[in-house]
Amino acid sequence: MNLITEANEKQLFEARFVIDGPFPNPQGLWNEVKKYTQGKDRRAWILVKDNQVLGYIECKLNESDLPLGAPSPLQGLETFGHVARIGVRKEERGKGLGKQLLKEAELWLQSQGKSGVWLDYLADNMSAEILYSHCGYQDISSFKDGDKDRIRKIAVKKW
Repeated sequence: MNLITEANEKQLFEARFVIDGPFPNPQGLWNEVKKYTQGKDRRAWILVKDNQVLGYIECKLNESDLPLGAPSPLQGLETFGHVARIGVRKEERGKGLGKQLLKEAELWLQSQGKSGVWLDYLADNMSAEILYSHCGYQDISSFKDGDKDRIRKIAVKKW
């Protein structure tokens, strides 16, 4: 049985390190993780099965650190929350875990009075596009990712 629980610093750090890592600067990752486990305007959850972390999600009530190149301000999204990051172990993808994590973040954002949620992802990440589409997200914009030669998309879900 899968269990989703609010993450503490250590749990989120380990989840990010295992799923997204390794990181060349673990201290930088630790500092970033602390923001999501200590701020009133941010939350993070982990999904665990048999004492193994299978995934995580981080979200914010408001987004002030837009990706480089993103349209600013994000017109019409001022009342939306933001999913900043989501990750699922490669071997566990396609099992609905990302949907479970998104639902947890959405429920919290709704309870905080948000009228929807937005996120951004790499345009060539077909797995992300399929997940977000299946969960009711609609692409509304795309932009060049800073000085990198890649495109990011912004997707939203209203409730």
